[in-house]
Amino acid sequence: MRRVAAIACECVQAGDEASCVEYLKTSRKFLDDHLGLWAGRFAQAMREKSGSAFYADLASCLERCIAADQAGLAHVLGVC
Repeated sequence: MRRVAAIACECVQAGDEASCVEYLKTSRKFLDDHLGLWAGRFAQAMREKSGSAFYADLASCLERCIAADQAGLAHVLGVC
């Protein structure tokens, strides 16, 4: 996702907003169709089974990052 975001930024800098939108849609599709489908369950299992505050916090961070990415992409793509 980092690389796709970097390419989207390059498109904006080059004045190619249409391509930027397509790259952002690709990121949203990846979140919706792949990472977003299993990461929540993975984080929950990590919290329950790790026995470690570090990994429990890391799992919560994962969930928050994915939710923030999904919300940010939904907002930006809703504006475009």
